[in-house]
Amino acid sequence: MEVKALSFTVLLGYIETVIETL
Repeated sequence: MEVKALSFTVLLGYIETVIETL
């Protein structure tokens, strides 16, 4: 569970970075 939560947080941060780049 913790691993999934961490992966989800990283994925969310990655998406946010991509949106800012666009």
